[in-house]
Amino acid sequence: MGDALCAFNPVYGQGMTVAAFEAQALEELLTADANLQNLHRRFFARAAKIVDVPWSMATGEDFRYPTIEGKRPVGTALLHRYLNRIHQAARQDEVVCRTFFDVANMLKAPSALFHPKIVWRVLTGSQQTQQPALTERKIVEQVQPSLQGSL
Repeated sequence: MGDALCAFNPVYGQGMTVAAFEAQALEELLTADANLQNLHRRFFARAAKIVDVPWSMATGEDFRYPTIEGKRPVGTALLHRYLNRIHQAARQDEVVCRTFFDVANMLKAPSALFHPKIVWRVLTGSQQTQQPALTERKIVEQVQPSLQGSL
């Protein structure tokens, strides 16, 4: 499990989380059916689904750099422009910031960044004057309870 199935760039901090999700998937499979026949097929099918999203997130981010080889998926440049806007909005908007951190830390699916409420806030900047700027301490206070609940 973990890096034996898929090795992530440690910069993104996804490897341990993916390994934990894989261990949980294996436990669920063994609990549901103790028959070890074809366990490997069932496990690898589940593991592929677990790895797919963080792998896409990491490689998509890596494609920002022109020296990275490989064919860029359609829409990569547009996605990067939108993520740049998310980063700008997150400086002033707690809702956008929290959603981004939840996605980056694999607490929410990437689709959360495309929820109409988030897209509106990112594209209009409508909350920038109403939300106080986030401090590092405030971010840690917000993220800690979510992390503790997921352990």
